[in-house]
Amino acid sequence: IPIDTSLTVLVERVSLREGEELLLSQLLDSIAVHAPGLPWRTAHDDTTLYLQFRRLNPHIDLPSAAGTVGVPVAGNLRIVSDYRGNPVRFFVPAGTVDRLAAADFMPFDETQTVRYDHSTLLPQNQRILRVDVEYDNLVASIRHFGFTESNRSALDSIYVDMRRAQDRDPSYYRKLASEVTRLHRWVWRSRHFTELAEDVDRARARVTIPAMRPAPTPAIIGAKPLRELSRELSPELPGPRAADLR
Repeated sequence: IPIDTSLTVLVERVSLREGEELLLSQLLDSIAVHAPGLPWRTAHDDTTLYLQFRRLNPHIDLPSAAGTVGVPVAGNLRIVSDYRGNPVRFFVPAGTVDRLAAADFMPFDETQTVRYDHSTLLPQNQRILRVDVEYDNLVASIRHFGFTESNRSALDSIYVDMRRAQDRDPSYYRKLASEVTRLHRWVWRSRHFTELAEDVDRARARVTIPAMRPAPTPAIIGAKPLRELSRELSPELPGPRAADLR
């Protein structure tokens, strides 16, 4: 089904470099000067950068300040890199990091920047590894009641390979793929999977598929009259009697 992505919010999740501090007004002023016109894609009534930032970061408790020009005093928070050992993260429009870096304003820790756009869940550099194909095949097998011990063993191997792939390429995609297979493996190591696998085995043992007579090919149908062909396929049926045709 085609999906209209023209209003999809594209953002970057950022954190400041260790020890860096920044007032929200300084950040928004820099965006206004060096990165104007970026698509915030928030509500139409968000008429200022402050209101757009507030809408994009609902996890930060900022006052609404409707009708205020610029950043209100109560909302001019001091952004830091971490708070009590936990990283402080917030969202800015996609493209902000590159625009500000080009203007030599770079308070962000680039190693912690995560870009959420149409390519976020694609492998870096479009590299599809063997383990990606193996996991796709495993998921396809699950659609056909592939809850088996052999598939569970295969998932264990896939999980190990995903971890190794993440160690070689610590990209967001690889981290996410590794986490997905970790959770998948955790579920499949439960007693519930064992019970499900046993149920599937018992169900398969009871199901028998009768042999199907192959349908005639188009070449055969075209080679003989339909009446003659139908008698060949169903010889037990008698042909029409003269009395039936009166």
